[in-house]
Amino acid sequence: MKYLAILLFILATHSVSAEPLRIMFIGESTSLGYYDGVEHEESSIPLMLKQNLEAIGIPVAVDNKAVISTTVGWHLANSSFSASDIVIIQLGINDAVNTEVCQFINDCTQLIDTVKQVGKTIYIAMPNKIFGSENIQLEYYAYLMEKIGIEKSMIVVGSSAQEVPLSDVYHPTPAGYEMLGENLKNRLVKDISVTHVTKLYIALFNRVPEKEGLDYWSDKMSLYGRDLIAQQMVSFTGVESDSDFIDLIYFNTMNRVPDVEGKNYWMNSILNYGRGATLNTIIGILEEKSKCKN
Repeated sequence: MKYLAILLFILATHSVSAEPLRIMFIGESTSLGYYDGVEHEESSIPLMLKQNLEAIGIPVAVDNKAVISTTVGWHLANSSFSASDIVIIQLGINDAVNTEVCQFINDCTQLIDTVKQVGKTIYIAMPNKIFGSENIQLEYYAYLMEKIGIEKSMIVVGSSAQEVPLSDVYHPTPAGYEMLGENLKNRLVKDISVTHVTKLYIALFNRVPEKEGLDYWSDKMSLYGRDLIAQQMVSFTGVESDSDFIDLIYFNTMNRVPDVEGKNYWMNSILNYGRGATLNTIIGILEEKSKCKN
């Protein structure tokens, strides 16, 4: 009952929206939208990522630790890292100029080990063509970052197939930032959609999805957002009444029948927001409860 009271208070103050996805950026000027000697927040990759995710119904809270002209070693010595769902490391430009290769490897390893303690998923966003293909040193750094990432089960997002247009020797133009941001956004949206579709399958059908179903629904979710796709998936349960639908979700996600107060609350939520949005909210709350346990 104590948890239910807290749960109802959260929902009363936040409507049926899910808790935001917590994303922490660790980077330098390229994470601040820097070009022509000035920071441009509207071109910054963290802001572009936030806008793109929220456009498909995923609320995001960004903690941007980026500082101009910093290296991996600087962040190790000076940054404090908050608990996050996703940590994005976007470093390497200043390291390519100022750091020896062996030191860079050691610093990267330490940074990854540090943020693994606060982040559930870590992405290494390496703009490995930022200087152009003639800069062998930076490409070698990119290779090392990818090697470190693979060995430590990180997710590496690069732009190796693209030459990023530059505004100066080091910083992208607005179009260049869009290219880097698009690579990262596409990977995150796909990964987030795959994870959420899996949770929807468990909640609705009490099983994990087969590959074809997972690919189909996660691709659609990446385009149309969570609530619309959840509503479409709900129709495949064959459950007619909202009461039976709540019973199904409780059994599949919590292995129990709902209490009267909880069932009435969710019935009212379905009346106001629909089954898809309500189901997404229940999944979000279960995720938050899981975080508290961890």
